[in-house]
Amino acid sequence: MKKGIKVIYGYPRIFEDNAKVYNVAWLPKHIAVFKNSVIDHNYVCFSVTRKTGTAIRMVNGEARYRTRLRFPNFQIYGVSLAGTQFDSIRGVSHDELYFSYLPDDFTPPYPSERIFQITDTFNKCLEMLYHALEHIEEPGMADRVDLMAKMLQLEATYSADQTEKDNPIELKLYRIAGFIDLNYHEKINFDELSYKFGLGRRTFYRKWKEYFDETPTQCLLKIRIDAAKYYLCNSNMRAKEIASLCGFENALYFSQIFKRKTGASPQNFRYKTKH
Repeated sequence: MKKGIKVIYGYPRIFEDNAKVYNVAWLPKHIAVFKNSVIDHNYVCFSVTRKTGTAIRMVNGEARYRTRLRFPNFQIYGVSLAGTQFDSIRGVSHDELYFSYLPDDFTPPYPSERIFQITDTFNKCLEMLYHALEHIEEPGMADRVDLMAKMLQLEATYSADQTEKDNPIELKLYRIAGFIDLNYHEKINFDELSYKFGLGRRTFYRKWKEYFDETPTQCLLKIRIDAAKYYLCNSNMRAKEIASLCGFENALYFSQIFKRKTGASPQNFRYKTKH
């Protein structure tokens, strides 16, 4: 499949009652960039990680993080609904296949972001999708794109269910990372968190270091610093307010640790980025 976005909504269908794909995109080595963008379609996305790291974006005004673990066989499947506002802060290179739908035509199931493994059936559906796109002018091919989009969603969902059964420790780490991503501004006790997600303390710390090359505390601090950078660059809030918003105990500790990690005080960092 060629890189790019192909609009197929206008092609005639034989079965008009099926959910019509509006466009389909294949974006290899992609880094998503949004600037206060409000999407007007529903999106189903399949993302293949190219490297580890943490993608950071604002979603409807709140910071969201996507931590890409070093699981070479795992892909990410998720849904974004029309009306969601995105603002990119930092991206991570990945290969992405997505389908979009007009909101009135189809609202896909809205699962939390899930990890899955590409199966033989998934690859066969991809081959049929590519063939249909190459011959989209022929009768019935637009219908086949609609069908393959649904089949890929079904297969990814099935694979995600199996992945959860076959890779319990990795899945628990992924969910813990997701919890940290969404709750970095809260006080987090890692011993309690590992217990909550069903991992023993020693297993949690050992496996986390294995997959992230850093401790949970170091990972959490990095997320908080990144969030603080965003607010320093995109708001007029005082350091005390940013410290509280990003989960730091007080403004003094925030200023000290921020300077230690970035080489600049919060005030100097804000000044340098705005001048």
